[in-house]
Formats: sequence, C-alpha cells, structure tokens
Amino acid sequence: FLPPSDLFNMSLTCKEFRSRVTTSMVVLSVLNETKKDTHAKTMLGHLGPLMKGNSIHCPSPLRLLFLLGTNFCEICHCVIRKLFHESETASTYGILVCSKQCLMRKYTLAFRKSWVRYYRNAQKYNMITRHPRILARPHWREEMLNMRFYLARRHWYSQKGEPIGALVTLQDVDAIAKEDAPDILSYLDRELNVPPAEKYREFLDACKLVEEHWELEAERAV
Repeated sequence: FLPPSDLFNMSLTCKEFRSRVTTSMVVLSVLNETKKDTHAKTMLGHLGPLMKGNSIHCPSPLRLLFLLGTNFCEICHCVIRKLFHESETASTYGILVCSKQCLMRKYTLAFRKSWVRYYRNAQKYNMITRHPRILARPHWREEMLNMRFYLARRHWYSQKGEPIGALVTLQDVDAIAKEDAPDILSYLDRELNVPPAEKYREFLDACKLVEEHWELEAERAV
C-alpha cells in the first residue's frame, strides 16, 4: 500500500482506480506513514471514537481518503495551512473545514439549560443528549458548570454532496423531545435515514488492525 497522500494523488489519475478504493484500503494505508505524527494518523485518531459511537455520517472510501490524504477544506477546497484538524470541528464532528467556512456557516449552536423548553422537559433532553449516536458536547470551558451544550446547527454536505459531520442537529433534538415517548433510534431511521450500525464495521475492523500493529511496534521498541 501507499501512504494516504500518495494514494489520494493516484486516485486522481484513474477513474477505474477510484472505483476500486475501499475503506479498509484507506485505513490500512496509514501503516505506510514513515513519520511518527502525521495528519493521517491524527485524523484517524479523531474519527475512531466518533465512528465507534456511530454518531457521524459514515464517510465513503473516497471521502475518507480525502480526509486522511489531504489538507483541503471539504466545503470550498481551499488549502488549510494550519493544523486545523486539531480544532473542535475535526475532533468533535469528524469534518475537515477551514476557519473561514466555520465562521461563515457557524457549524455548532449552543443549547442553554436556562431555556424554558429545557426546564420543562429536562429529563427528556438529558436522555436524548446522552445517547451515543447524538453529538451534544459541552464547551471545554464550561464542563464543570454544565450550563449549556453544543449541537450541530444544521446538516452539512461536502462539495460533492455527501452528508458529513454529526447525524443529528439541534432541530432534530427538539423534534425528538416533542414526542410523548421519545424513541431516538426510531426517529433516526424514520426521519433522517441514518446509516445502519453495520456500515461502520469495515472502518472499525480496519482500525483495530492498525491499533494492533502499532501496539506490536511499541512492544518491539521497548
């Protein structure tokens, strides 16, 4: 295998090759990175927990290759010159977006626990926002205060039209809370048509192989 950046460059040259790219191929290509800390390894580390919780849209093989093999914004395709994958959008929502697009589009929206609709349905909202498939994160400065949490403002799509980021938005959380007996999984399937858990399996299995390889290398280095 080639490292992700070379694999991405090769995919640009041949349509037949692009059709043969698989999720496992992309994930395992990270093993061919010669440097210790690279963009591909960092991004894979961000995606792992999110994919394990089935809380973000499962990236197609080509989008996954784009995430690991480039430093381009998924929305406008500009070059991200700083290590923006270390920011909140990549680590929390599994997307690669430049600061300009974040400021223009404002990906997240704060849900305040001082709002009347939370006060009247606190038990429902707490149950919903703690579900593993729903990304509701406190601001890092307010984890101790627990006064508000952040959800995706709206559904985002890449330049190629593929859904990216969190499965559930603030509007979706409000809709689930309005139900008499909220059934989160039923709502996700019925209203959002989210990917089934099985679709994440190939990525997770490949990640497990990568982790085992890194653990073996660490043991040998001791």
